[in-house]
Amino acid sequence: MDTIVVLYNSVAACCAVAVVFWAWRMFDLVWVRPMKRDKYLRNQGFKGSSYNFLFGDIKRIRMMIKQAKSNPINLSDDIVPRVVPWMQDSIQKYGQFSSYL
Repeated sequence: MDTIVVLYNSVAACCAVAVVFWAWRMFDLVWVRPMKRDKYLRNQGFKGSSYNFLFGDIKRIRMMIKQAKSNPINLSDDIVPRVVPWMQDSIQKYGQFSSYL
């Protein structure tokens, strides 16, 4: 009976270690690495919007695309603001060396 308890405790400890290891890897993947990259790019002189957890600027980009598609376009117009409005906005706000490029 004593060996079964020791075995259960060993398995539980291994599972706990595995869960902690997995949790740390997920935290590193979704928070630590992006923040390091953001800091590295800013130190190199790149500008841009700051890191937003998991979804980033998706809401803002969707709104820009919807607004760009709602306006009619002529054949002589520039298509860049219509095709990639978030890049156009980023270049206008932060300059040529923004973190989107």
